Amino acid sequence: ANGKLIYTKKAKPMACKMCHGAKGDGGGKLGKALKPAPRNFACAATMKKVSAGQMFHIIKNGSKGTGMAKQKLSDKEIWDVVKYIRTTFVK
Repeated sequence: ANGKLIYTKKAKPMACKMCHGAKGDGGGKLGKALKPAPRNFACAATMKKVSAGQMFHIIKNGSKGTGMAKQKLSDKEIWDVVKYIRTTFVK
């Protein structure tokens, strides 16, 4: 529940869904303008290659060359978001 709240509203500087979308498919309002596009968490082929640890690292530190900024979240909050993404969108 905490991961969902962070993903949809509380993440700083911006809620994850603004770029990654409510469905986790990269179709958020702000994501449409980003090059490269935000990661599509609903793409099984892509997500098979991304570990939970990699997701944690990217959320904590950002990803150079993309619109993914580092997030101002505690380690526990980051793990909550990773768990929410992996249990909700990754099939």
